[in-house]
Amino acid sequence: MNNTLTAGLNLIPNEIEGYRIKPDYYNWTLVSLKRHGISSKYAGTLYETPIGYYKSIPVALSNLLNLEARLEAERTGKLAGLEESKEAAEHRLIAAFERAEKSVLKAALALEADLVAAGVTLSSLSKLAFDSDTAHND
Repeated sequence: MNNTLTAGLNLIPNEIEGYRIKPDYYNWTLVSLKRHGISSKYAGTLYETPIGYYKSIPVALSNLLNLEARLEAERTGKLAGLEESKEAAEHRLIAAFERAEKSVLKAALALEADLVAAGVTLSSLSKLAFDSDTAHND
């Protein structure tokens, strides 16, 4: 949709509240948590939007870090304007990367909390992985 069309509607984009990594039978799904905007029928309620499906948690976290770093750099770049020194641009990008890193850590901690709440422990995951490897080797 072009900007002239959406500008006339006075739409306010939904804000990203954070990210989660959710397991299913085949993948680790990276989702963004968004809050419906004030003009929405569901104003203020949270909803999830899938970002990607990954075979491992490290790959999901790596992709989240890249995504969030890129988004942070875009956000801060728009605020900084066109005329900034090389040193200021470097500081801006470092700060953007640090904020992205915090988003990734928050998503990883949320996943850990979800697993603990579900009664999943490291030893039970290890046992599942060991049992799976043993079954494939037979």
